[in-house]
Amino acid sequence: MKRTKNISNFHQSKKAFYIMLVVSAIGALSWVPFLFELFKPVDINLKTLEFYEYVKLDNSLENQDNAHPNYDSKNYLLKLSVVVLNKDFDLKEIQCEGYDSANTKVKISVESWETLYYFDSKGTGNMQSTLTLQKNEYLNSNASFKKNENYTGYIGLTTAISMKQLVTIKIRFISFSNHIVAKELKIKEINNVKKADPLFI
Repeated sequence: MKRTKNISNFHQSKKAFYIMLVVSAIGALSWVPFLFELFKPVDINLKTLEFYEYVKLDNSLENQDNAHPNYDSKNYLLKLSVVVLNKDFDLKEIQCEGYDSANTKVKISVESWETLYYFDSKGTGNMQSTLTLQKNEYLNSNASFKKNENYTGYIGLTTAISMKQLVTIKIRFISFSNHIVAKELKIKEINNVKKADPLFI
């Protein structure tokens, strides 16, 4: 007696196979957005909110021309807005460097001053007032930046030459895993948010 194939069962098995294949493909595709987010590199949106020039770190009246338009202490204060994109960022330190019109690198040290002084704008040398900042008001005091959250804080800068001679500033955010996110600020854009010189207002 000849054995005959069960064509109906064969077609059902084939149909079930394709259904399982489609379901598996859909399941795999559902992981794509997650994997895409997982491997997206961390990035930072950086915006300058305020720029303070002519920062003085003591209240001495030795330089009677400290409020003169040509006076420059080479100490500056920036107020920045930071938003970390794609994933959290555990901050270890912030480093800066400047570049002049010849693209020569200029040393900039990052500072966290507690008390800053400003003086009479008429050049009399009389101290007007002080600005006191807490350590936690500086950006480099943040241990961690959560993704998509806005952080506002200060960064103190001491430059080797006057800021007026620079074209750009590069700020490096360095994580504990030594991942670096470098952002560039143009001096022209920084000057757009400069406070009235030399007073804090």
